[in-house]
Amino acid sequence: MMPLITRGLMFGNLVALDSPALVARCNRALKHLTGRTTALPDFHLDISGYSPEIGDEFGDTRDLNPDGANRKFILLTTEQKRAPRLEAGSLPIAPAMDLGDRNDIADWLDRNGLAESIATARGVDTAALLRQKMDFVLVAAAEALGVMRADVTRADLRGIARQLGPALPDEFKGLADLLRWAEAGGSWPRITSEHPACFPTLRAAAGPDRDLVNQLLSELSPLDVRQLDICHKARFYRDYRGWFPAKQEWGAASVAREYALDNAGARATLVVAGPGMNEAPRPAAPCPAPRAVVGPRGAAARATATGRRSGHDDDGGDNDDSDNDGCDNGARSRKRRRGR
Repeated sequence: MMPLITRGLMFGNLVALDSPALVARCNRALKHLTGRTTALPDFHLDISGYSPEIGDEFGDTRDLNPDGANRKFILLTTEQKRAPRLEAGSLPIAPAMDLGDRNDIADWLDRNGLAESIATARGVDTAALLRQKMDFVLVAAAEALGVMRADVTRADLRGIARQLGPALPDEFKGLADLLRWAEAGGSWPRITSEHPACFPTLRAAAGPDRDLVNQLLSELSPLDVRQLDICHKARFYRDYRGWFPAKQEWGAASVAREYALDNAGARATLVVAGPGMNEAPRPAAPCPAPRAVVGPRGAAARATATGRRSGHDDDGGDNDDSDNDGCDNGARSRKRRRGR
């Protein structure tokens, strides 16, 4: 983890606990809540009292959140109120689903108005964001091929793409299809919820569950290093430990560079904010005609996409999508329907 620590990325904004008195108080709380204590002389806490170092020591990142549904807190200092939350609680999903239930997850996100497409979201440089996501896919491919270097450049990655040719990952191909639409107004790509490029092109919609939804989307898009770092620190740290040293160095440098250039802007592209006090809420678009199953990027995107690409009469897609399985990569604006 040293490449992250030396760049100030590992425990950024967490509360450093290095006082023997506070460490002792924390151990008393840990003993009461978990039955265990830490042998670490110092560590860091998030807003809830969770420590990534203690989680590593225990081999349990949910020591204060058993089963993801029984959140416990350790509050030792008022400084914690300014710290981020690393281990968020669980989304209430009924019926229960796991990460393999991609179609059900996509349908659930859509029915509850919890996600939107980055392709049609307001205030997003879609092409730049898609290119970066494609780079992350190529970095994973380079690591798998054993050609990853810490100083790999975008030109190097494009060379890897040419080398792979037809063997390029499907996630890369799907993102490339969407990039062609964004830049040249080509045919609207049909990407279903089973396609690996589906969830990488979503972000959480504004609302009280925004951060939890973004964490879920990060779990479903694990190759996007920046999204993991911004939206799911605990998963980012866990994955980082399993990378080869060259990718670790590249990842730390990439994240540090992003923060130095535009920390707020980088977060804004992935994390939508709610309307400000002086900003009117974004009006909902008319609901499209009902179809068998429409995912979080369903029919409304076709209308939006056609409007954006003046001079094109049609998006090249099939209007009869009765076989759509829940993620057809368009933004679907609708009034929020919660609790389903």
